[in-house]
Amino acid sequence: MKNIVLLSAIALTLGACATKRTPAPDAMTSATDTSGDRPAALVLDSRIPRAVIYKTKANYNDLVPVTMDEARSMIVAYPAPSDVVAGGTYARPTELAGGYLLDNRGVTSNSAFLDYTYEEYAKLNPYPTAAELLRHVIETHPFTEMYYVERPSSPDKTAYYNSVVESGFAGCERAELK
Repeated sequence: MKNIVLLSAIALTLGACATKRTPAPDAMTSATDTSGDRPAALVLDSRIPRAVIYKTKANYNDLVPVTMDEARSMIVAYPAPSDVVAGGTYARPTELAGGYLLDNRGVTSNSAFLDYTYEEYAKLNPYPTAAELLRHVIETHPFTEMYYVERPSSPDKTAYYNSVVESGFAGCERAELK
């Protein structure tokens, strides 16, 4: 079983970062994509948002990210305290090979990190305003690398994303960081 998962992860990695984003065919009517050269399981749906894998200048793994404007002068999006925890699990990034992180919160190239941990932020009451949170931004340009990666249908997502990292992000879109 372990070999099947590993082989599936490797197979998906080969198509994970392809620049051509082919919509997935209807599984009920076709076992291959429209060109007929890849099994339907390997065709990635362009309607599904891509995952973000990134590295930061320092360890911000336990700190809450927010989205800033292009000038980094104001916060334009931030989670409600109830959004950083679901079922008792905090939305911290998943640690991957090589010091990379898989986003579980919605970071973008315009994200910054607050000085609040997930636990602290989840307990905030009343909800803070963007202006209040701006005073808690500790790093406005935290990323050293960021990649957009197709989401897999593989059951072992960590193995899949680790294989993407180990491939050197071949064919993945690298985010422009400012």
